[in-house]
Amino acid sequence: MEEEEKGSQGNDGDEPSAAESVVARRSRGYRRRRSAYHRLQFLLPFAWNLYTMKPKVKSLLAVGALALSLCSPIEAYADTGAWQQYTRAGEAALSANNYGVAEKNFTLALSEAERSGAKDMSLCRSLENLANLYGARGQFAKVEPLLERQLRVKEKLLGSESSEVVSQVGKLTVFYLTHGTAGKADRLSNLLLAFADKKVKEQQALADHLNWLGQLFARQPEWAESGNLLKRVEEATHKACANQHLELSASLDALGNLYKQRGKYALSERLFKNALALRQKTLSAGHLALAYSYENLGNLYVAQGKNDLAEPFFKQALDVTEKTLQPQRPEVYTRLDNLARSYVSLGQYAEAESLYKRALAVMEKSGTSGRDLSAVCLALAQLYIKQGKLAPAEPLLKRGLSIVEAANGPQHACLVPVLETYADVLEKNNHAPEAARARARARAIQGIAATSAAGPSGSDF
Repeated sequence: MEEEEKGSQGNDGDEPSAAESVVARRSRGYRRRRSAYHRLQFLLPFAWNLYTMKPKVKSLLAVGALALSLCSPIEAYADTGAWQQYTRAGEAALSANNYGVAEKNFTLALSEAERSGAKDMSLCRSLENLANLYGARGQFAKVEPLLERQLRVKEKLLGSESSEVVSQVGKLTVFYLTHGTAGKADRLSNLLLAFADKKVKEQQALADHLNWLGQLFARQPEWAESGNLLKRVEEATHKACANQHLELSASLDALGNLYKQRGKYALSERLFKNALALRQKTLSAGHLALAYSYENLGNLYVAQGKNDLAEPFFKQALDVTEKTLQPQRPEVYTRLDNLARSYVSLGQYAEAESLYKRALAVMEKSGTSGRDLSAVCLALAQLYIKQGKLAPAEPLLKRGLSIVEAANGPQHACLVPVLETYADVLEKNNHAPEAARARARARAIQGIAATSAAGPSGSDF
């Protein structure tokens, strides 16, 4: 065993192998989790002392228990030389795309974990390694039972509310929807939603307990030191909650988008709303991640034609983004465009025009060029056309066309719709010669594109 460990460390100055890097990362994660666990464990006696002093302070015991439960469990792996040897060899082979050797070693590692009967994470890791291997090879029928078994083992070892188990449920649900048995996904999605609801309520209860205790200590000067310890409990629990809740919200968002693509809007809406609720309980009001949740809900309502419901979410997304990022950032324009389109769909043209003009002014002031500048020019032009304001639309189309041409070349197919719209506007503005040239150019580009798509003709042979 000692020789095995020495061999895994490598020579001084050597670059660590891929397998050794995996082991090192897991070791660092273990130390971080153990440290958080011990810090919270230290604070629990303080809670008990307060409990004996004033019965109502038993609230803190609930806070401490919740804080301890939110710490990630310590991962452990089989300390058998054979299992480690096979696992490292398989990971190294997988990194080198040597799938046959990787499969052989991962299978042997799985057999060793099963044979040893160790109550640790060795079996889970072996199942995950094989699942990753078969997934890389597109053998998804083999992946599904491995992921299902991994979830059962993790749940038995860590408990159903462990952050790792919840994350595994999310991954398995995504797999069902993308590569596996889609009919199995709904049950797991509902489990995740119920878990998310519970965590939001727990977070609110925790905040209420901490607030009450903070007020209590503020009224009792002799408890000043206890108040400082309470702050440490609050910081530790908030960090533990934040890590778990943000990971869960990301899983809910991923599932929400998959269900939206499948037209299951009601379930998608519940997933997006739960993700938003978790972020709102965990993050500050101006955090950029909230804008992502608002945007998801806005896009969901647009997909259903519910533009009146989408508009307030797009507005919130833009407000958060503008407060967080510089105005010339592309994310700002993307969310501004979402809101402007929402206004257009609701017939609120003045509001949409104001947004596009504001975006154009920001881009001109900051010297922005390229795709975003052409996008705002063409969007504002289309808005004017929709209102029959062809005179201000013409120069915007011309400017947008020149930017698109500079970026893609004079013969690119993306120029065709812009040229055709430009020709229509020129014609209605009594600029017939210019309109004819724009149409001829659009037809010429279409002809080139058609010839390229057809390939060599028979006369070439």
